[in-house]
Amino acid sequence: TMSDRFFPHDAIVTDAVLSLDEDSVLSTNEVDFAFIVWRSFPDRIVGYPARSHYWESGKARWGYTSKWTNEYSMVLTGAAFYHRQKNSEKIPSQGFNSSPPGLTASASFPPVCRYYHYLFTHYLPASLVNMVDRMANCEDILMNFLVSAVTKLPPIKVTQKKQYKETMMQQGSKTSRWADPDHFAQRQTCMNAFSSWFGFMPLVHSQVRLDPVLFKDQVSILRKKYRDIERL
Repeated sequence: TMSDRFFPHDAIVTDAVLSLDEDSVLSTNEVDFAFIVWRSFPDRIVGYPARSHYWESGKARWGYTSKWTNEYSMVLTGAAFYHRQKNSEKIPSQGFNSSPPGLTASASFPPVCRYYHYLFTHYLPASLVNMVDRMANCEDILMNFLVSAVTKLPPIKVTQKKQYKETMMQQGSKTSRWADPDHFAQRQTCMNAFSSWFGFMPLVHSQVRLDPVLFKDQVSILRKKYRDIERL
């Protein structure tokens, strides 16, 4: 199922988890750079595909968009790093700011070593997880909701890369679920179902993008660690 990718397997012993879809296309330099950035922001999702949310006042609901603007609020887990969250000190003692239905202050995150996979599997309601599995969609959005609810911070996007999947790069491809109108409509539905359960919108907008940049003089060009990453 879609939610199984976030199951807290005992075999995961590293602090960092690299989450990739089966058709993600990243170079080793891109993976390496994202990992270096993640080490500076270990409590956040750090990766490549960015999305955003917005409020549709005419329909009184939250909207989901993949349009490129000057800000984003989600980094999809199709190509991203995040923490296995083994340090209990990073988990808020009072849970969410506004306790969602089914998660009261007395049932806040436990004072033991847990991580995002554990919270996804054991602290989100079965109704949301089943919704993700039934649609085969939105697990990445739900993880962004969870992480932002815990940290009160936005994710981190790295580089200007827009296309990170083979099917995205094939113009007119009919095999990609990303081109399916129903897929996008489902994600709109997920946004509102998730925010309803949390009791507030946990996603936080950001305008930050991190790139491996050096000034283009002769010395800096020779010193660049990732010489081709900005062209990928």
